[in-house]
Amino acid sequence: MRDARPQPLDVGRIECVLGGQPTTRYFANVAGLGFDGEVADRVNRAGKSGGTLTYQLALLQNLGVYQNKHVRVTIDGQSREGVMNSVILANARYFGGGMFIAPNARWDDGRFDVILLGNFGKLEVVANLPRLYRGTHLTHPKVTELRATEVTVEARERMFIQAEGELAGEAPATFRILPGALKILR
Repeated sequence: MRDARPQPLDVGRIECVLGGQPTTRYFANVAGLGFDGEVADRVNRAGKSGGTLTYQLALLQNLGVYQNKHVRVTIDGQSREGVMNSVILANARYFGGGMFIAPNARWDDGRFDVILLGNFGKLEVVANLPRLYRGTHLTHPKVTELRATEVTVEARERMFIQAEGELAGEAPATFRILPGALKILR
């Protein structure tokens, strides 16, 4: 570590609702709303022992009960609406027990990689899980990859947010990138 030099690391800031009250949270890796938020909630309630297996089990359990959400996502001022499974804001490439969710993400580029998982049916989620772990899901017609510095998410239904695998709150939420907010030795 003698030759280590400080390197900038972007941080995401979330303004959302938790327990009916406004709250602000921060993350360095990945945050998401929707299916992954509910999976994270289930994993946290069950205890995190077991790593990837625990996450995959919670994912499969949620498949039976999860309903995609009617969402409005505003990305750097441009809005799009639709029924979505998840909205992912990635500062890094991996989350959820090893899913390669954002293969193009960089920790120091001053932008989120925003991954919109569209209106996937339950069987489509199962069929495409291997693609999520390999990072080849970006070519799927129901997946959109964008880059942004600010993202606002509103949902008609209750939509949980996870950040770093912990329940952070629920929508409505605004995400902002804080370029180079942390310095890490590398």
